Amino acid sequence: MSFQNILNYYQKQQERRFETIKWHPEATQEVRQGLLDLLKHPDMLTLVQGWEGFYGKVYNEAHSRRPAYITDPNIVKGNPRRKKGMKNYWYYFINPKTGKREGQASIGYGHVLDYRAAGGKMAEWWRPYWAGGGSALTRDEARQLKLAQGGKWAFRLFSYFKRLPTPEQFSAILSLTYNAGLRKKIIRLINLFNEGREEEAANMLEHWNDYAAKPTATKYAKKYAKGWINRRRDEAKVFRGSFNNIKNMEAEQPLRARLLIRAEALFIF
Repeated sequence: MSFQNILNYYQKQQERRFETIKWHPEATQEVRQGLLDLLKHPDMLTLVQGWEGFYGKVYNEAHSRRPAYITDPNIVKGNPRRKKGMKNYWYYFINPKTGKREGQASIGYGHVLDYRAAGGKMAEWWRPYWAGGGSALTRDEARQLKLAQGGKWAFRLFSYFKRLPTPEQFSAILSLTYNAGLRKKIIRLINLFNEGREEEAANMLEHWNDYAAKPTATKYAKKYAKGWINRRRDEAKVFRGSFNNIKNMEAEQPLRARLLIRAEALFIF
């Protein structure tokens, strides 16, 4: 019942978000209903799943599919880089040699484990899925989890659309948001779309991380440049109207996993 408990928790969260959606003041009822219908589109998460890749056991996302054991003494709760008074509730891996954070505990399609959720019950529900445990997520279960938990980004994006995007356009922006977090630059991209400047929005998306390949880029940015840039190219292709170029992404994931680490990408500005 562990997985069903986890899924029920996120589905209930989804229901609460649905009741409190903040719509763009200029979005018509047709646009609002159209955005809700996008959540049912079979390819809404194709980009996210393809780039995140699948792993049925808990793994350290700072290393390409390295299984994680809950008894590892280098796993800590919370973010050691956060300032006093600022909290989050993920498991972090600490490099014993440097003392620095390496990554977060994830499972399925890049789902980050939140040990505090459900009144602290979440940690126990996930326990069988750590390396050495007797359970593993199936791809279908991981997709159900992503639909239930990942919808939070979709609902937050809804408040910025006054025009109805195509499934391809919304999927591309959702993938970017899932990867980079919802930031002002993404809102500017949506505003370009709202103004009918769709090709400008596509170009902005395509070249989002080009800075990382420049000689002036930081060592950190250069390390992940290829993965970031390739993902933005895929998203731009989809935004311009075609899912065909990404249908086989998940089959290619072992290579892509070495190019892109989702947790690190969250700190792109």
